[in-house]
Amino acid sequence: MKKFPNLKLKAHVKIYSFLEVIGAIVFATGCWLSEFGYIHPVVWIGFLLILLGILWCFVFVKCPHCGSGLYYMRHIPAYCPDCGKQLD
Repeated sequence: MKKFPNLKLKAHVKIYSFLEVIGAIVFATGCWLSEFGYIHPVVWIGFLLILLGILWCFVFVKCPHCGSGLYYMRHIPAYCPDCGKQLD
């Protein structure tokens, strides 16, 4: 998280969630616009947004103290499961 020192963990979670929801909406819209045998380019934009959200999650949703990944958890806990320090 050195590239975005002003963003807290919850902000990173909101960013990746936003990217994935918008990506899913764009993907679904592209599928709706597609015809048989033709994939609309909007499908690929939605797919890339979803991939960007997943990548953001794996890179930035980590404990700011020990760097342990928190992307596998359903909800961000109050304390890191590895180092035990409080998360923001």
